[in-house]
Amino acid sequence: MIQYCLLVILLSIVSACTGELVLYFMVYSKETYKAIAGQLEKVAAGVDKRIDTIAEVQVASRKRLEREQERLKTLNKEMSVLKMKSMLFVGLIFTGMMGVFNRYFDGIIVAKLPFIPVSMIQGVSHRNIDNDDFTDCSFIFLYILCTMCIRTNIQKMLGYQPSRTVTKLTQAASVFDGQR
Repeated sequence: MIQYCLLVILLSIVSACTGELVLYFMVYSKETYKAIAGQLEKVAAGVDKRIDTIAEVQVASRKRLEREQERLKTLNKEMSVLKMKSMLFVGLIFTGMMGVFNRYFDGIIVAKLPFIPVSMIQGVSHRNIDNDDFTDCSFIFLYILCTMCIRTNIQKMLGYQPSRTVTKLTQAASVFDGQR
């Protein structure tokens, strides 16, 4: 079982690296991405600084802050549009690779879970396994978890994940829009 588990982790690493390589050539190496990412960081830093310095609510300061938050949302949308086609392509690659790997690992227990998953997740974690021990883990569950974790860490290491400030401010801006 351990050799299958290690093989799934290795396949996840290869898949994540392949996906990030494709994204690098399709998105990250382009000048438009670099320009939008730079503007996004700059505007986010300005908004964060302005939020910290506003002690009392002044109409002019509030209007300026709202304009900068709108600019931040616009840049975030541009970034999403820029990444959308390549993310779709990477998703298709992952789906194809998962189909090939799934045929190889069909019915094979690749890991033993230290818990019984909730019923909603059991369909994925116990997929194509012919016994009733729900702590047995199928390929698909481990592959998806590993790929998600590894891709996120690769993006952080390469510096292609937005900073915490940008993430925090874009999420806050979308929450404020929902309240309006």
